[in-house]
Amino acid sequence: MSETPYVPVLPVRKFAVQAHRMLHPPIRHAMFPLWTLHPCPGVSPKDAEEHLRPLLADVGKCQAGRPGWIDASALEDGQWSRLLPALVELVEFCSLRPVVTVGRHPHDPKQGIPGVIGGDSGELGIRVRVPGEWRESSAEVVRTLVGRLDPATRVDLLLDLSVVSGDRPEAAKEALRALDALVPLASWRTVVVLAGGFPEPAPVSAGYEWVEEARTERLVWREVLAAGRAYSPLLAPGDYAVRSPSVLEAPVRDQGEKRHTGTLRYTTEDSFVICRMWHRGRRRDEMNRETLRRLVGLPEFRGTAAGAGETWLWNAARGHDDFGGPVGTGAHADWIRIGTVQHLTRAVRERHG
Repeated sequence: MSETPYVPVLPVRKFAVQAHRMLHPPIRHAMFPLWTLHPCPGVSPKDAEEHLRPLLADVGKCQAGRPGWIDASALEDGQWSRLLPALVELVEFCSLRPVVTVGRHPHDPKQGIPGVIGGDSGELGIRVRVPGEWRESSAEVVRTLVGRLDPATRVDLLLDLSVVSGDRPEAAKEALRALDALVPLASWRTVVVLAGGFPEPAPVSAGYEWVEEARTERLVWREVLAAGRAYSPLLAPGDYAVRSPSVLEAPVRDQGEKRHTGTLRYTTEDSFVICRMWHRGRRRDEMNRETLRRLVGLPEFRGTAAGAGETWLWNAARGHDDFGGPVGTGAHADWIRIGTVQHLTRAVRERHG
């Protein structure tokens, strides 16, 4: 495929692994995920290893030798050390490229190059976070890092804009400032522009039932391309799927959802649809089906031929599959998994048709 890939940021968590498995093979093959281990403050190295090692093994099976990246920069030193063998295995045997995030301790006594993670892979992704205004000092850090690498190392630039909601109207301009400074620093194999546009839903106490928000991450991507820079053909789009970066970057222990309700997410061409679903209550299925019927009745709903996400939504709205078997309305784990499947499928097809 001559076009640059679509790059979703996927957390090393059960729902993301399950969503990846549900994707149709052509969709999986057309995207290069950035698998990210998120902070686990206060978790003992032993507990972190017991929880994360099986998930890392599942990530390796998902990738099946296809390209992607693995970023373990957010782990504490002891956690990172315990998980190092599993990380090395992903890099050496599963074609995942190691990543260093500028500004985070890279867990390497050589002070800056995660060569221990990468082994002899000769590949490195450099993730530069720009959550607000671009700082020229970041370019100097990247310049120093690139200068320490073996000249034969194949490097990828991962420009991470984090949240690009409506209160960041200058996000695309900041991205261009960053790219103008960073692109000349190396012969980048791939340059990815990551942006998270999915908003977190209003609290249940605020009484929301249905929210539609603009896909700001897509607007930023279009504006970056429209600038017509010479490096534009190098650029690849990326996003955080159906979670806000602020949620995925938070410690795992802080991310529990309310037990009696949850959130179903759906991506259209220009907007995100966020609707409340009920996890408990005598009328939960009835109320959830009413919401699902409204969702599949949208003009933007693409039908069951679009992918596994739409198929699940259609069957759950009806209460049965094409063979007459009963289908429930799901629970928290189902809603986030299905929303992820549907978004990833749509994003790939927007990119590649």
